[in-house]
Amino acid sequence: MKRMCAGWWAALVLMLAAPANTAWAQTLPPTEPIPRIETGMHNAQIWRIGIDASCRLMVTGSEDKTTRLWALPEQGLGAPKLLGVLRVPIGSGNDGKIYAVVLSPDGRYAAAGGWNRNADDWVYIFDAATGKLIRRLGELDNNINHLTWSADGRYLAATLGGGQGMRVWETAGWSLVGDDWDYGGKDSYGAAFDATGRLYTVAWDGLLRRYGGRISSLKGSSERLAVKDLTALPSIRTATA
Repeated sequence: MKRMCAGWWAALVLMLAAPANTAWAQTLPPTEPIPRIETGMHNAQIWRIGIDASCRLMVTGSEDKTTRLWALPEQGLGAPKLLGVLRVPIGSGNDGKIYAVVLSPDGRYAAAGGWNRNADDWVYIFDAATGKLIRRLGELDNNINHLTWSADGRYLAATLGGGQGMRVWETAGWSLVGDDWDYGGKDSYGAAFDATGRLYTVAWDGLLRRYGGRISSLKGSSERLAVKDLTALPSIRTATA
């Protein structure tokens, strides 16, 4: 009887553990090799292009799930030269598509992001000189649509899909210093720092947001654009100091 009870309990434990193990396995990225043909150029739509401050380097990101680093020709004569392919983790379907890329102003780092699986999205930071992946920023709950670097190189900002808003990291230690989740459930597809370090973002909720400024509204030629001033966020004030 004891032997039968022990066997029954073992079977029950296995039955209870199986769904959890299965769910855990489903969240892991694929481990099998995914063959890729290197053509020397993107073979799908290029979503973003970034250039360093000295116009020496260019980075491109594409739906073909690659980020490519290029040397720009001097004086604008000739074609860009491919320096290397920066690869992020990829999977089936949309997993690994690159929607956002940017170079740090000094050309030291390349950042890339896009679509990952199961709300497991990250901004990938590469060493531009070696092509080595040196850090991931996140974990984020939706795809990364845009990346922008401040002119002084101190801050990196990302705008996200699914109403997840924006995030700002300081680049000395890569820690998160600012975020805003109040985007009305809408996607944000653009962001830029101005010369003073203030951050602007746009989103499908119809708002142009300025972080660190004091402006309440802006009238465009055909429609009214409301500007959201979030100077109350201490982390953002720090980022724009």
